[in-house]
Amino acid sequence: MWLPALDSSRMLETVNKHIHRKLGAASNIFIPIVSEIVSIYSWTDSYNRGRMYGWDYEVIQKFQSENIRISMELIHEDYKAFENTAESIRNLMNQQVQMPHGPFIGCFACRKRCLLRFDLLPLVNDPAVIQEWQLSIQNGISISEACVQWMDATKQALRTYLDDDELPDSPDLLICSSAQVLSQIGLSSASQRRMINNLCELL
Repeated sequence: MWLPALDSSRMLETVNKHIHRKLGAASNIFIPIVSEIVSIYSWTDSYNRGRMYGWDYEVIQKFQSENIRISMELIHEDYKAFENTAESIRNLMNQQVQMPHGPFIGCFACRKRCLLRFDLLPLVNDPAVIQEWQLSIQNGISISEACVQWMDATKQALRTYLDDDELPDSPDLLICSSAQVLSQIGLSSASQRRMINNLCELL
């Protein structure tokens, strides 16, 4: 998972923590194997991302190349190069993804329309997350109360998903995940808009 719309220094800390937790001191020994895994993962990620965003093959290849590069820079702890590649990826994403109107009702409140959508798919397609929203709404409480419950539950889900204590406080992550989940649970357009407006007031 790569969230190029977020600050690179935060992602550096988070991703690097994962790498060294998984590999520890053995990371250098297994670099050839890790490189192959990174290459396969990068292609799968780039292809699926490109398919959702409608990229042509050239853009998919470009994203894969940058994806491999930034992963290997993290493994080699080349942080200066990482920052440069992160900027390159952000520029590529801004060119190929960002749009004036998002695909969901709640996208009106998002400042980074569709930059986060792909990376949040595993979270927003989680039946437990969808059920959390449904229960909040079905409990007969006010929209404001439902939004408070949802925001707390979503932050906890994001902490687990991202394995990070600070990133879940990003308003963009909360709005994007909420907009995607709300589109799945059968609320009217007006209700979805009210829910997102109330959520924004809490952020």
